[in-house]
Amino acid sequence: MSIGKNWKNKNLSYLEPFQKKIFVIYLNRDYIEQHYVYEKFFAETRLKIFSKLLKINSIPCDSVFEIITALGNLRYRLQDFSILEVCEKELKSLSDNISVLLSQKNISNSDFENLLTSIHSFESIFRRTLQVVCREPLDFLIFIQNLYDLHAELKLIRVV
Repeated sequence: MSIGKNWKNKNLSYLEPFQKKIFVIYLNRDYIEQHYVYEKFFAETRLKIFSKLLKINSIPCDSVFEIITALGNLRYRLQDFSILEVCEKELKSLSDNISVLLSQKNISNSDFENLLTSIHSFESIFRRTLQVVCREPLDFLIFIQNLYDLHAELKLIRVV
């Protein structure tokens, strides 16, 4: 592995805990009751990662950081978090597949395909169920577009 690729992998791995925190919020049912605890934890994690990115001045990682931050904005837009129970399995799959692409040194095309499959699954459940029962279908469309953007950006950065 070249030095440049190793450097890129290490920098992307900084972002893995950050995306995990976002999906923990979506997967845990006590977010509303523990709002301040989660937000404090999330803000501390974001600050640590942002500080690391500033030190290394990594523009590709900055763009991934921005997209992951955008994925976290769904929590501010949702009024009813119980809607996330419908897509819990898909959210878990998304988080796991994003983690693989951010943290592993050796990735393959199948890792990108796994993330794309997870995005399609989430989009499918959105089209079948969420857009009918939720008050904020546009917010989920923005979330889905952010997932596609993340996939494209990671594929661009982590050329297989």
